[in-house]
Amino acid sequence: MAVEIKGVGRCRGDNGGKGFHVTMSVECVAVSAMVVGAMATVRNLKIKTSTCKRIVKELHSYEKEVEREAAKTADMKDKGADPHDLKQQENVLAESRMMIPDCHKRLEASLADLKGILAELEKSDEKEGPEIDEARNTVAEVEKVVETIEVEKVFETIEG
Repeated sequence: MAVEIKGVGRCRGDNGGKGFHVTMSVECVAVSAMVVGAMATVRNLKIKTSTCKRIVKELHSYEKEVEREAAKTADMKDKGADPHDLKQQENVLAESRMMIPDCHKRLEASLADLKGILAELEKSDEKEGPEIDEARNTVAEVEKVVETIEVEKVFETIEG
């Protein structure tokens, strides 16, 4: 089955600049749409994989910041720092600690998105390729991080 699509643009060549005329089969259009859809999904997979990796780095950065600020606060207390300065430092530490749960939530949401796109690609018979391998490795790494977070939450609940 052929579909004729006439355009309003101008062409150079034998038609005297009267426009253009394209004839495409429906099958060709369907295949083109599938290729574009698969490319968009692989692109989304790469984006979600990068997002997960970035959030993991961000989480580790905040955890190091909390350790650094906690050590600084303890040092200030030991040295008998000015109460106002100590209060400011405690506020800095509290703000750093508040960023970690936010990061956890974003990481879990990002992981769910990545798993969803990966599953979608696997359903569409796109099961191999470097992007898919990288996404699978990232899912495994992020799941370990999320599992560690859950274990830490349990210990905090027990200790608290």
